[in-house]
Amino acid sequence: MDAFLDFFIRTGVAALLAGIGVNWNLARQRKDAARKYSRERIEAQIRDYYGPLHALNAAGEEAFLSFKNRFLFDDRESDRKVIAQADFFADASKLPDQAQLKAWMLWTQEIFLPLNERRQDIILRLHHLSVQSEIPPSFAAFLAHAQAFRATVANWKAGGIDERTGRSRSDFCPALPFPAAFDREVAATLKALEAERVKLLQQEARWWALFRP
Repeated sequence: MDAFLDFFIRTGVAALLAGIGVNWNLARQRKDAARKYSRERIEAQIRDYYGPLHALNAAGEEAFLSFKNRFLFDDRESDRKVIAQADFFADASKLPDQAQLKAWMLWTQEIFLPLNERRQDIILRLHHLSVQSEIPPSFAAFLAHAQAFRATVANWKAGGIDERTGRSRSDFCPALPFPAAFDREVAATLKALEAERVKLLQQEARWWALFRP
């Protein structure tokens, strides 16, 4: 009887431990899968969405600063802050000269507008990678700006507007300015995602270190 009880206890304990082990292993696998999914999604968000948007924003800013430095400051290496604060169309009652307007129209069509088109494509085509289910207000403001800029350029072609025939700021500038909040939100979100990615990688490294021989 004692032998049977001892066998029963040993068998029961072994089965219990085996069950605990199976459940623990399943829980670990589910946790690993969830962590892997989160990391892979964050990497896709960085690689395909916020990273490219941030790079295009930086390229647009540098191009605009270069344009203003060249056509407002006579190619001098002016202070970056001064250049950033300079307004090409500051005087509403007087347009820049024809050479400046011609350059503005060229840079708009060859540089600024294509940058807008690429950002717009990313936002609309890859919105599933956004951290928000709805398009954020700053992103919507950028899309509106991009469309307004496109309409301005279309009006140049349809209305025969050039550096000689334009009469006002509205002939050369979109009705909706570039939203600075869009640039800030892209940069802040990218920074947060990169920090979260590092955190997940550190967690994975600590976890797998427990099973190293």
